[in-house]
Amino acid sequence: MEQITLSIIIPAYNSEDTLRDSIESILSQNSKDFEIIIVNDGSVDGTEDICHEYQSKYKNICYISKENTGVSEARNVGMDNARGLFVAFLDSDDVWNKNYYDEELSKKLKYGYADVYVFSTCFSDMSLNIEEYVHVKSEEMCGGNKAVDMYYHSFCAFIFKREFLLDNNIRFVPKINYGEDELFRSQCLYLADEVVAEDKLSFYYRDNRFSATKGKRNNKLFATTKLQVYYLLKDFFFEQYEKEGLSQIIRNSRTVAYFADAV
Repeated sequence: MEQITLSIIIPAYNSEDTLRDSIESILSQNSKDFEIIIVNDGSVDGTEDICHEYQSKYKNICYISKENTGVSEARNVGMDNARGLFVAFLDSDDVWNKNYYDEELSKKLKYGYADVYVFSTCFSDMSLNIEEYVHVKSEEMCGGNKAVDMYYHSFCAFIFKREFLLDNNIRFVPKINYGEDELFRSQCLYLADEVVAEDKLSFYYRDNRFSATKGKRNNKLFATTKLQVYYLLKDFFFEQYEKEGLSQIIRNSRTVAYFADAV
């Protein structure tokens, strides 16, 4: 079986209004060297019907249904079933830029050497009217503290080498469904041998007021989760500093600052 270059994982929960847009934005890319893994996290609306529809039409779409346990475990299930050299993530209410995954990027991933790639992001409303364009400077650097703080960036703008994730046992923390992407991203950027940034628009982060981060939430649970993320970040960095013989001072101030106010 021919090696797939990129696996795109879409966790979906009650996403019947937006999921089609997400899937279509990937299917319309110039390069077709990818697979889409949709993980239905116990939806109770029409999400499952949409998933079955696309799976029946496209051989490169894998559909997985599971009970509702949250986005972290949904993404882990997606990674467990991924076959690509690289892994990317897309939320079910966001869309890829139409010129993102072209033949040039596909070849760059297939023959490149970096563990992590990061691209520019566009924040928009649900109709893709641009609200903010966040550029990254095209450059290469080693992983570590500088990379962690420099690329404090929209999570779905990253592409990760799957072998790198497996070798370092980097996964999402179960039951952490807010800030889980920052934990994952920080581990990857710190441990990566090489990080490549390119000022190329990757995806539109759509301002969906019904999403997990924008919708109605339990404030007490939200604060508790922020606290958990802070301590998990701190423990990770301190463990790495100890291995390197560095003092236990959190150097990644930009990364942990948002979570530190829960302490």
